[in-house]
Parts: sequence; structure tokens; C-alpha cells
Amino acid sequence: MTETSDLEAVAEACLSANEVVSEHGTPEMQALMRTLLFMVGREIAAQSSQADVLEPEEVEKRLRVVRR
Repeated sequence: MTETSDLEAVAEACLSANEVVSEHGTPEMQALMRTLLFMVGREIAAQSSQADVLEPEEVEKRLRVVRR
């Protein structure tokens, strides 16, 4: 796997875990998940800014907005 695909795998895993933690986790667990998602998103953004500028559709595809 490349660094980008590794990070995308991390993002997907975090998004899946976030669904469970949002429903069943303690407030502290939920806060930690939000922090982790923020950090992963920030890293994706940093890598994206080093590469070509992404179209908005690609950003949305990579980050998948978490809707409640």
C-alpha cells in the first residue's frame, strides 16, 4: 500500500468505528473519536496540499462527511 492508501484505510476504519462509538460510546470516547477524525482529516489535507490540488468532489469522496 502507498502512504495515501494507508491513510485512506485509516480514515475508513475511523469512520466505521465512529458510527459505533457515536451510538454506544461514552462522552469521553466520542470526544476522542472526534479528535482522531480531525487529526486524520488534517493529515489527508496536508498530503493533498503537497500533491495536486483536488477538486471538491474528490475531497468529499476522500473525507466522506459524517452525518448524524
